Amino acid sequence: MKLLYGAFLSLLLLTTSCYSKDKSGQEAIAFCAEIHKNDLKIIFPDISIKEKIAYVLMTQYKFDPEMSPDGSRATVGGHAYIQGSDLITLQSMTVLTINNNILMDAVVFFIKNERALEGFYYTQVKNDGKNPFSSLVYIDPVGNVIHLNVSTYGDNDCLSMFPKSLIDKLIIDK
Repeated sequence: MKLLYGAFLSLLLLTTSCYSKDKSGQEAIAFCAEIHKNDLKIIFPDISIKEKIAYVLMTQYKFDPEMSPDGSRATVGGHAYIQGSDLITLQSMTVLTINNNILMDAVVFFIKNERALEGFYYTQVKNDGKNPFSSLVYIDPVGNVIHLNVSTYGDNDCLSMFPKSLIDKLIIDK
């Protein structure tokens, strides 16, 4: 099982590395949210956060995602920017499940320094026009599940927590 998990993450890492080299500068904002520091510390113990709340900005490359031959899955690269006491940048790979052209769920993997971080994030998409990442769970490598309390902020509130130089480089779909 560990070998299969490692092989899968290696494949995702290779795919994300290709995306980051070919599509840089074409990122759109997927969502911006606040997350309680206790939840964030479980997942990223090395992140320095002095305040009770940190902010997570997820982006996706603005191009057609890679589709599976049967159209049931798509992958898209991007970044996760985490603003605590410092700004931390991680690469991301989102795998989407699609049924009859309707997004069903998403799994997000994070990569730092060319290595996939352990665990992954999962959300079931409700297609109700709300943020699909509002019911995010983290699943660690041994199967423990942590339900994250992610509150989505309005664009201006959350985005203002990040450096203007970063926001100016991103595409904001209105």
